[in-house]
Amino acid sequence: MSFSEKVYRFLLRAYPRNYQGRYAEPMEQLFRDRLREAHTFADLAVLWVRTLADWAVSVPVRYWEGAKPHPHVLNFDSLDPARRCLFLARSEASSFSRREIKLEHLLLGILQQEPNLVSDAGAVVRAIEANEPAGRRIPPKEDLRLSQETVRVWEAAKVIAQTAGRQEVAPRDLAVGILRETDTLAARLLREHTPGQSQRLSGLG
Repeated sequence: MSFSEKVYRFLLRAYPRNYQGRYAEPMEQLFRDRLREAHTFADLAVLWVRTLADWAVSVPVRYWEGAKPHPHVLNFDSLDPARRCLFLARSEASSFSRREIKLEHLLLGILQQEPNLVSDAGAVVRAIEANEPAGRRIPPKEDLRLSQETVRVWEAAKVIAQTAGRQEVAPRDLAVGILRETDTLAARLLREHTPGQSQRLSGLG
């Protein structure tokens, strides 16, 4: 384990214990993916600046969320996996000041739930960030509409789950639905970063 990984693991201890239990492992995996892409000292410095900025904001937010109940706000833990992806996608879209949830934001939400779905989650995240016209901000709590492509993917994922004999839509069903939107950036990134080519993922549907 590298020194940077040890420091990042130490930083994760600042999050609430229940949050660590759910998200520490995928967060570490995503950090390792990004670390592998840092080939120079400048790359490493940029990675740590972004990581520490996010850490400084997100840690107090997680404690605030746990200390202040919101009876009329949807409980994230009560959501099924696919709706968690959509919930996270809304936050991603808001962080880029978007007014609708596009497929790229849905893909980011999926990878937060299943970062091992692709070979290099960090590269996918960076490609989507580079394609966004606005830099990230702290996402406000707001309702956003789904883009037409995202609606089609959501409906397709439900059909995929039903065809497989499952009542619950899985994040991978959403990923298969994204692959069907062949001309989108999200589909292209999935094809490029899915181990064993996109047929492996499509076969899950």
